Amino acid sequence: MKRLNTEILRLAIPSILANITIPLVGMVDVAIIGHISNATAIGGIAIGTLLFDLLYWNFGFLRVGTSGLTAQAFGRNSHREVVEIFSQTLTLSFLSALLVWAIQ
Repeated sequence: MKRLNTEILRLAIPSILANITIPLVGMVDVAIIGHISNATAIGGIAIGTLLFDLLYWNFGFLRVGTSGLTAQAFGRNSHREVVEIFSQTLTLSFLSALLVWAIQ
């Protein structure tokens, strides 16, 4: 049981750190802009950070859905299905990136 907990923790720590870093970017931006003492600049950074976080988390479905489907396929020892899921997800990610780039 102890080994299983260690294995789960080893897999979870990088994911936790990745999820913590996104809001930290906005906090650092506000801290840096805070030295300018211009309320408009701080408001602009806050709104920009909020929009970035919203955009980032809206694509969280892709990460979570891919993880679940890949884990199921890997558990079935279906390596062809794992590669198929990867290629579908890569295509969807690329198309989403093009869409975001086009509407910017």
